Amino acid sequence: MAIKDAECGITARPAMSATWTACHGHTGRKVRGDEGYGLATEWAKLGTREELLNHPACEEFRRSVPLAERLSDTALVLFRGRDATNAQPSAGQMGPPPLGCVPNGGRYNRPGEHTLYLSDSEEGVLREFKAWHVEGIPYVMRYRLPLDKLNIADFTRIPDDHFVAAVFSKAEECMLDGRGPDSYVFSQLVAELVVPHFDGMRVPGVRGTRDTWYSNVVIFRPYPDWPDWLEQGTVPYPLSVPSGDGA
Repeated sequence: MAIKDAECGITARPAMSATWTACHGHTGRKVRGDEGYGLATEWAKLGTREELLNHPACEEFRRSVPLAERLSDTALVLFRGRDATNAQPSAGQMGPPPLGCVPNGGRYNRPGEHTLYLSDSEEGVLREFKAWHVEGIPYVMRYRLPLDKLNIADFTRIPDDHFVAAVFSKAEECMLDGRGPDSYVFSQLVAELVVPHFDGMRVPGVRGTRDTWYSNVVIFRPYPDWPDWLEQGTVPYPLSVPSGDGA
């Protein structure tokens, strides 16, 4: 089990009269429709960071996060993509946004935060590329993360009846095809509560289907070490976009 329920300190609530279990088609995450899911849904609907921080669910999630399972592979191979229109990018261009620029906010980073997003497959890179309608050719660089040096939480394998699974299921609906809130305020706060305990986290990619799921790894503080994580001896290479899905 990824998180030890008995140690989480989650407040007991009366059982719902009826519960359900679902597997979300876009992420593969399984969730239980119980009191914890109801609490996470209520929390995610709040509109401001201040409201989210003051909701009882915030402290409940904050207590649960440090108990998450860590990734423990010796080295984890991941992929980073970017578009290129005129020339093949260099390896040095395949990292997080440069320190001299102010990054836009994303699902798990607020505006101005330099965060590195990686995928566990080329297919994941391609799905993200197509979802954002990026122009040009998608190029990919391979990374090999040293998990003996990085403390990365794995939020992809959480029991479906756990409150943390419900919270991430809500974060994974933000700004996604009308499923959830039309901003990243909630998902960014979720990441903010993870940051004090981990260097990064593994989460389901949100552009999957029931036939193809993938995961992303989000590194919260990639500078100055990220060039050391590039797989030695490799260079960025182009991915082909299937006909009809063109860039």
